[in-house]
Amino acid sequence: MLEVSSLEAAFNMALLPSVVIDMQGIIPTIVAVNTAYATAFNQPISAIKNMSFKDHVQNNAFISNADKSLLLQSLQQAISTGIPQHIVICNYFQNLTHLNYTVILQPITNTQGTVLSITYTVTTSDFLSQIPNLLRGQEFVMLEYLSDGFFAIANDFTVLYLNLQAEKIWNVKRADIVGKNLWHYFDKSKFESIYNFYLAAIETGKTQYIDIFSEELQLWYEVTAYPFNIGLSVYLKDITERRIAIERESLLASIINSSEDAIISKTLDGIITSWNKGAEQIFGYTSEETIGKSIGLIIPPELFIAEEPNIVLQIKNGVHIKHYETVRITKNRQFIDVSLTVSPIKNASGEVIGASKIVRNITEKKLTDVLLKQQNIALTQSAEELAALNTSLEQKAKSLAASNAELEQFAYVASHDLQEPLRMVTSFLTQLNNKYADAFDERGKKYIDFAVDGAKRMRQIILDLLEFSRIGRIETPMEIVSTMALIDNIKVLYTKELEDKKATLDYKDLPELHTFAVPLQLVFQNLIGNALKYCKPDIAPIVTISACDCADYWQFSIADNGIGIEAEYFDKIFIIFQRLHAKEAYAGTGMGLAITKKIIDNLGGKIWVSSTEHIGSTFYFTLPK
Repeated sequence: MLEVSSLEAAFNMALLPSVVIDMQGIIPTIVAVNTAYATAFNQPISAIKNMSFKDHVQNNAFISNADKSLLLQSLQQAISTGIPQHIVICNYFQNLTHLNYTVILQPITNTQGTVLSITYTVTTSDFLSQIPNLLRGQEFVMLEYLSDGFFAIANDFTVLYLNLQAEKIWNVKRADIVGKNLWHYFDKSKFESIYNFYLAAIETGKTQYIDIFSEELQLWYEVTAYPFNIGLSVYLKDITERRIAIERESLLASIINSSEDAIISKTLDGIITSWNKGAEQIFGYTSEETIGKSIGLIIPPELFIAEEPNIVLQIKNGVHIKHYETVRITKNRQFIDVSLTVSPIKNASGEVIGASKIVRNITEKKLTDVLLKQQNIALTQSAEELAALNTSLEQKAKSLAASNAELEQFAYVASHDLQEPLRMVTSFLTQLNNKYADAFDERGKKYIDFAVDGAKRMRQIILDLLEFSRIGRIETPMEIVSTMALIDNIKVLYTKELEDKKATLDYKDLPELHTFAVPLQLVFQNLIGNALKYCKPDIAPIVTISACDCADYWQFSIADNGIGIEAEYFDKIFIIFQRLHAKEAYAGTGMGLAITKKIIDNLGGKIWVSSTEHIGSTFYFTLPK
């Protein structure tokens, strides 16, 4: 049984225009369109496939309404009876005269007789007669695969058909030009002689001949235009060899006299009969040293046995050998890489009597190819590295964009919503102090001063955080940071609180890091501050700071003996403004750990917590080396 792919290929290559209509859905739908159908009706396959058959018929402006109704009725008849339907349709086709053609609706059923699909095929000679008579049956296949070019045009220069070789000669795809005016695709001003040649054939109705040279293909063609009832059939025969033969004598003489390649002739038994200057330059032998000698003089012995008999056999059979790469040997016994082009030499009766060899030294080219291959490998590796770098940069750009968006939001909150209540508190307390100073004793005035000072300090903290958010979006240089010195500075900041709570801050052997100093200080400051803040009543806090040297990163830990955290809040505490305690119990805004996590994320690390309620907490974070 044929495979599905084979059946599809056969359907697509069928000569008669056909489509397949699927009947298994609710609406009969075109599921396959062959090339002949798309070409005949001047539509791309994609415009027809997956369209309902009814819409396809109704949208055809070249079929009368009566024929549309007849066609759809015949489809229903084929569905209900399972019997093929033959109907004649009149189609006004591609601006030509009206055409009568027959279509067949062929049901395809299963073993139970259920219609699964229907093939719709255009099949009459009236339709096919609108292109040259050669475009039929087996002759069509012959034309399609001819080694010479063939195409057909209408009298108005609309392209009706071109075979595969014509596609190659024109350097055009059939789908791009069939159904279109030839001179819409080619510049008529550049092909005026060809235009006049075709026009003469159309106007006189007589066969015309012309030889043309293809600059692009560097080939000569004999063009023959055969008029038929609506246009021309044009045959393009490659006559390059014929043209070359006419000029061969003078051309060969010129080549031999000026070529830097070695041009050597020899008999079939390998005796050298001619030896040009190029051969002298490449091999080092003069003509006097080689003529009358065996060609084995310049062939390594092992290759003379392995190659030469096969070359002679092909030459005897009239085969031309082109660009055959092998190795030859010079007079000073150096091996060189060469490219051979070998042609038979024939006498007047056509009998092969010898061979002509053109030998090109490609030793430098071979070396260049090796270097280019090495360079290509290096370039490929560089391209892969560059692609990986681009991917990394894209990921970093996305991360930076997300970071900037969050910082923008934070900056807005800090600069507006958070500062406004502080301005109000500061303003009213100042007015209260100014207007009613005489009504307060010294303690009352002191309390007001404390409140004003606290509000101002809070505002300053917000401004500092706002400034930090701005700095986080500005590239600052990394530096070598001593975490020991950094903790020393923080210890000074917390001197009073350490003394008041009789707290112990234990740290030693902390590393130096290549990082950003200010953000890292804020991380340690927040974590140490929390350890001192969330301590147990009447128990002196003990805060232990340590670092672990891992393969690619440092892992820090800040452990305390405080009140601890329930496991369900391990993630929540790192979200901005999330608090686990009432503000009356513990001061703060709920921003510290969120800011800390953001800094660690920006530095390329991770932060997490391990804690047992009523026993204590350990915060861990990592920083890349």
